[in-house]
Amino acid sequence: KVALPQNEKIVLELGPSTEISDIKNLDSLMDEFILAIKPLKDSLQDGIDIKRIDYVIDASENKKIKLTKYAAGAQQYVSINGTVSLLKTGQDTVSFISNTDRTHFYRVSFYLNHLTDLGQFTDGMLNEIITRVEEGNSKGWKTLKDGSVTNKKYEEISADSPYGIKNSKLNLVSGLNTTLQNFESKLLPTLNVTIGLNKSTVNSYQYFGLYSETPVVFARNDNGNRIIPKNSFGGINYIYKSKNKNSFLNNNGIVFPYITLGYLVNRDGDYFDKNTFQVGFSKFTFLKDRLSIEPTFFVSKNYILPSIRLTVPIL
Repeated sequence: KVALPQNEKIVLELGPSTEISDIKNLDSLMDEFILAIKPLKDSLQDGIDIKRIDYVIDASENKKIKLTKYAAGAQQYVSINGTVSLLKTGQDTVSFISNTDRTHFYRVSFYLNHLTDLGQFTDGMLNEIITRVEEGNSKGWKTLKDGSVTNKKYEEISADSPYGIKNSKLNLVSGLNTTLQNFESKLLPTLNVTIGLNKSTVNSYQYFGLYSETPVVFARNDNGNRIIPKNSFGGINYIYKSKNKNSFLNNNGIVFPYITLGYLVNRDGDYFDKNTFQVGFSKFTFLKDRLSIEPTFFVSKNYILPSIRLTVPIL
C-alpha cells in the first residue's frame, strides 16, 4: 500500500510468480485508461454514488472496462457558508488488472476521493512510485503494534506483513497443459493434467504435485487400420524458485529445478517398453511461463532415451 495525500492510496497485489518490476509501465497504462474512459464521461460525473472501474488486460493484451456504481447509504450533508450540499462518504476505486495466467497476474488499485484525482498521476509519477516500492522492499520493514508493517526507508509504504507476503499457507492449484515431445525419431503430442500444492514465501516459491498425461501415438493394428493406442503416464513434479535476485535459481530467470518422475501406468501395444519411466531435472521457461522446455529421459530395462518436452499451458 502506498499512502497519498487526503487519505487516498494505491494498493499493489501480485501473483506468486509476478515481480514488482513486471508492472513498471503504469504511466503509459494510465494514459491509455484515461483516453479509453472519455466516452463514459457522462456516466462518471462526480456525485455521491461510489464508482468502481476495473481495467482488465488479458493474455492477448486485450483491454476491457467494467464500470459499477453503488448508491450511497445514509445521506450526509455539509453546510458551507450557509449552503447545504450532499456529502460523498466513500471513495471511488480504479483497478488495473492483468490476468495473463494462473501465476502471473497483478492488480493495482487506486482509492480516490474523486475520479478527477486521476489527473495527478502524470509525468512519470506512477513509475517513480513503483521504483520506490521496489527499492524500499529491499530495505527492510518495521513492525507496528497492530502487526502491520511500514517500510524502513519510505514510511508511506506499508503492508500487512513484511515484503507484502500475506501468508505462507499451502494452496491447492491445478492445470491443463499441451505438450510436444520426441520419442526416438517421432514427435508425440500430449495432454497433461496437473494438481498439487504451492507455497510462496519471502525467499522462495515451491510446488509439489501429481500429473497424468496421455501421449498421442499413431499406429496400425493387425488389419492395417490406423489406431491410437491408449498409453498413459502418471507421476510427481517438484518445483523450486528462489526470489533472491542474486541467486542463479532466480525467479526471474529461465532455468530452475523442476523434478519429474513418472511411470507408464497404462501400456497399450508395444510402442513403450514395460516399466518405462519418465525422468526430468530442470526446466527452461520463456514469456513468463507461457512456454517452457524440459529435458527429460525415457528409461526402461532396454533403453535410456533423451527427450525434449515443449509445454504450453491451457489453464
